Amino acid sequence: DALFLRGNAEFKLNKNVAGALEYYFDILELAPENINVPKNILILLNSTKSASYQIEVIDRYLAYNPDNFEMLLRKGELYGKSLKQFDRAEEAFRAASKVRPNDVRGWKNLGTVYGIQQRYEEAIDALKEAERIAPNDREVLTNLAITYGRMGNTEKSQEYQRRIPN
Repeated sequence: DALFLRGNAEFKLNKNVAGALEYYFDILELAPENINVPKNILILLNSTKSASYQIEVIDRYLAYNPDNFEMLLRKGELYGKSLKQFDRAEEAFRAASKVRPNDVRGWKNLGTVYGIQQRYEEAIDALKEAERIAPNDREVLTNLAITYGRMGNTEKSQEYQRRIPN
């Protein structure tokens, strides 16, 4: 608890992200299963602009807990949206989907990455899995409509367009 409080104080009072992170990693050395550490690390990472630095911190955390869904998801988002390294984004989203197969976010992001890479069959597979989990998700249905359209399947594209909620 003392390390946790010191980490929080280091960030809140001194705006020292690196210092606060060190306290959180000290906690992981003692208690790798601590559920508050990943939440606080993700909050701290929101205050940093460098995607590469954020990935470095996430990888450091994943060395303790390689199956943390939120960390894997953030890693994929950073690789995909910020760094445009879609192969690495795919790897992170695949790992996230394996850890939490019933969370739509992993599948939705994986489908988006495949679509960007013009790997439309794989995009459809991932997006259909997302649809199974969240059948009325606007983003999933939109991406399915777009992907079928890019594949030249106008009928399926229009079918999904009609299903998109207003």
